[in-house]
Amino acid sequence: NSEAAWPHTTMMPFTADKFGADCDRVPDPPANVHKAGIPWYVMIVQSPYKYIRTLNPNEPEELYDLLTDPDELTNLAADPAHAEALKTLRAATLAELKRTDAKMVDSLPPVKE
Repeated sequence: NSEAAWPHTTMMPFTADKFGADCDRVPDPPANVHKAGIPWYVMIVQSPYKYIRTLNPNEPEELYDLLTDPDELTNLAADPAHAEALKTLRAATLAELKRTDAKMVDSLPPVKE
């Protein structure tokens, strides 16, 4: 039912060609990079924002305002005006990974501060 309420965050993890227990731990680079050169990531949307956390150590986070920037051209993650949104979405990502029992949550690399 497309009209039914959905109480959870919309999240999409990208783990290349790995599934199930192969995703219990985030592998170190280059093992966490898809053959097309795309590293593992977790993406979450909570209107109006989209947050992307690349699962490589010290990679910058990405934060986009989908209402004002639907083409995702301006990364707001380093903008102090959006620090609270970044903090909220970072926490929501961890909460959703824990809620869905994604074991990779215990091996996420640090984010670039």
